Amino acid sequence: MTRTVVWLLGVVFAVGGARLASADPPTGEFTVHELSVWISDGSGSQANARDRYSSPFPSSVASSRATNSGVVKRPAAPFGLITFYGKPVTDLDVELRVRGGSVVSHWPTAEALPNRVRWAGNPSVALLEKLDDEATLLLVEQGHWFTKPRAWDDALYIRQGARSERFLTYDAELTFPAPIQLYGGPDKLTVTNLTDGKLQDVLLVRTTPGGLRTAWIDELPKAKTNLLSPATQAVAKNAAAVAKNASAVAASVAKLAEAAKAVAPKVDEKPKVDEKPKADDKPKADEKPKADVADAKAAAKPGANLFGSTVKLTPAKKVDAEAKAAAKDGDKADAKAAAKPGANLFGSTVKLMPAKKADKPAESLPAAPATPAKSAAPAGGVEVTLADPAPGDQAKAKSTVADALSQRLAKAGLSTNEVQLVMGQIGPLVLENQALVAIGRMEPAAIDSKLSLSVFPEPRKLVRVPLVIMLNIDPQISGEMDQLIAQLGDAKYSVREEAQKRLTELGPRAFDALKKAINHADMEIVVRAERVLLSQNQQAAGRQGVASEKAAAAPAAAPAAPAAKK
Repeated sequence: MTRTVVWLLGVVFAVGGARLASADPPTGEFTVHELSVWISDGSGSQANARDRYSSPFPSSVASSRATNSGVVKRPAAPFGLITFYGKPVTDLDVELRVRGGSVVSHWPTAEALPNRVRWAGNPSVALLEKLDDEATLLLVEQGHWFTKPRAWDDALYIRQGARSERFLTYDAELTFPAPIQLYGGPDKLTVTNLTDGKLQDVLLVRTTPGGLRTAWIDELPKAKTNLLSPATQAVAKNAAAVAKNASAVAASVAKLAEAAKAVAPKVDEKPKVDEKPKADDKPKADEKPKADVADAKAAAKPGANLFGSTVKLTPAKKVDAEAKAAAKDGDKADAKAAAKPGANLFGSTVKLMPAKKADKPAESLPAAPATPAKSAAPAGGVEVTLADPAPGDQAKAKSTVADALSQRLAKAGLSTNEVQLVMGQIGPLVLENQALVAIGRMEPAAIDSKLSLSVFPEPRKLVRVPLVIMLNIDPQISGEMDQLIAQLGDAKYSVREEAQKRLTELGPRAFDALKKAINHADMEIVVRAERVLLSQNQQAAGRQGVASEKAAAAPAAAPAAPAAKK
């Protein structure tokens, strides 16, 4: 009897478990909006680098960002904001997972690991339409941007235990280099997408004394060809030159074989073993000594080419016909050799461009070509021309550009309040920067691969709008750095200060120029170049929790910067 009861209970639980497993996950009557700002620098591989920006959170919120005075203060700081709209939920679970990077800080307090943040657990997290006690909100300084989303009447409150907030927010550092690359300039530019997905609503902005110069790209597709690093481009170019040289060597060997074949005796004309030449016999005019025959045979053997394989020699009978065809089709052999695919740095293959016909065989292998100062834009880029500044009130012109960007963000799914918030945060950086700035919106699928967001119960709709601000990507920066180094020694103090500030903002992009400047004949340039390098060093030391004074005094902790001059 007991066994029967146990068996029946087992069947009931098994059937019930199967039904629960097959049932669809619960769906909440709410919508989730996530707005994130990623700041990418052309000089590094990190977006939202923690040693480049100060924390966007109130001082009461813990952050692992550097807080020393060497950090460049920018109008915008990276952040992510998650808000909820719709009907309340009694048990909410929100998890944010970073793939390639780390979480710098978050609010409200949650279960956190270096690459993950989860708002859930005991006590449970709930969504509320209103709060019974506003005192449960965290106190922040007056004017902080936290106060703006708290005033949004259409957003739900988040409550966990004794804490309440109207949003979830986070700050993450991501392994994510600048997603676009620019070629050309300063007016006409080719914009190439370096990511695996599309970039939308791309805006290029350059602030000039006459006003803003802008260009819009509604949709920037990914590049159609492999984008190679300068080192890989040099390897590919050298491989093409080697293939061209190998073809020339093969042609030379074929001509040598032709000459050897012409002077060699026929194969079946061999003297008999028992026959001895008579004393009065003289060699005929067309007969050659045995030594010459041996040399000719050795020369006619297939020779190893530059790639370790062998060169198949052309029979003598075909040489004349091929020589005639070479005048017409001389480039085909070279093109086939040059078109062999070579492995690039990403594991894929690169189709090399056909080499031109050599005027004469190369005598030695060419050296690896140096990286060109200006690389050609790869296929798949979009050409744009920056518009001339609009005449009249420049404040109105900036407002027009801001309105256009706002309309695109609203079309992407952000609410009016969210659009106003993000424009207030990024507007000064995008529209008042003296250097070329680009901003674009990534596809949701692209952000999922870097920063995944899961919500339980499953919302009716999840809107993710990742904005990427790209700095220091102007192709003209190299020339600008030379000018800035010279301005470090300018007679005017204001010019020297502005140049030092700009070089600090360029970060690692300016390191090579600054290292050369510390050997300059002008001591003012030397001192200011050292200051910039040391300030960057102190930021790295602050990131590791080391005091800036110790970092400046210890050369081992600062390998990228020279020792300070006394």
